Amino acid sequence: MQNRELESALRTLGAQPTDSPIAMKRKYRALLHRYHPDESAGSTVRNASEAGAAWNASEADAGREEALRAVINAWETIRKAPPSAFAGLHVETLLCNPAAFCTRVLYGSHDLFEEQQNDLYVRGTDRYNWDPDEEDFLLFLKSVNQAARGLLKEVEDACTDWETDDWGEAYDEDAVEALGEKITQERTAFQLKLFHLLAQEYISPLRCLDQLAENKVRQTDGKMVYEVSARMNVPAGKSALAEKNASAGKNRPAGDDQPALDCILDGTRIYAVLPDGTRQQISLEEDGCYYPIAMMTARGAAALQAQPGELPGGRRKKTQRLRLRILVTDPVTAAPEGSSRKKIEKLLKEYRDVLSD
Repeated sequence: MQNRELESALRTLGAQPTDSPIAMKRKYRALLHRYHPDESAGSTVRNASEAGAAWNASEADAGREEALRAVINAWETIRKAPPSAFAGLHVETLLCNPAAFCTRVLYGSHDLFEEQQNDLYVRGTDRYNWDPDEEDFLLFLKSVNQAARGLLKEVEDACTDWETDDWGEAYDEDAVEALGEKITQERTAFQLKLFHLLAQEYISPLRCLDQLAENKVRQTDGKMVYEVSARMNVPAGKSALAEKNASAGKNRPAGDDQPALDCILDGTRIYAVLPDGTRQQISLEEDGCYYPIAMMTARGAAALQAQPGELPGGRRKKTQRLRLRILVTDPVTAAPEGSSRKKIEKLLKEYRDVLSD
């Protein structure tokens, strides 16, 4: 493969040879969502012929069709390039959170350009912070989930030890069987709670948003505003923006000149507040953005607004694109990694008490 062909492909994606495969993949997916006529199908298109079929079905603008073909062809070129053409993954440059509750495994894939990452290996074990450019988000979640299972297993083993002698024989077979039933009933709920707490131990919110946000603007007061792509279901068959205009007696198309929707964090979900006071759940295009946004919002260090974008189109007529804006109101509070040690200790104690009853 000629160097100029690879250089052209990288320029098309807005990538650099020093970018990790993960960063390149993220840029590729962002461009798919930008140019594909049906944003829901963008991530599933694998070649230029599929792209053409999607555009022919929607009778879309030829300029965007050409841009989409260029993006997909560029990705195919990059995937065929030898590994030596790109920067490697650098474990030694990853930051750690010394205050994290426990260590976790850092996984790697022998082919990070593939969608299915089954051929995994262990790159290291430490209190690694998640780096979006160096660690695939799904592999990060796998690592955190494994750490959560390990902590619960320690509690279960301790409870089991109370019921057995030095040779592993049960003092009371019925008690051991009852303990096994409790573990089966309670483990899933505790593991989910523990998973969310542990994930925050390894995330530095501002650092992650700096890498993941599509747009970053510093306001005149010095505060940062980040923008990420999102979407939400359209209530009652019309756009939230159209509903807002109707309530104001206006009839205008969607666009940046329209008022933004206030957003709130409720539990583990982000909602847009519609003009009639109802809430509509927002889905982020980049899943990795969720934890940084949720952590800062929960701390009162960020405010959220959603700017309605394009009206529904393609096959997903019940969704509307949004740009979620994250205004960092308190950078000092927003910056640190998670500090959930007391909550984790409390949760593990609750699990121990449930199993010991």
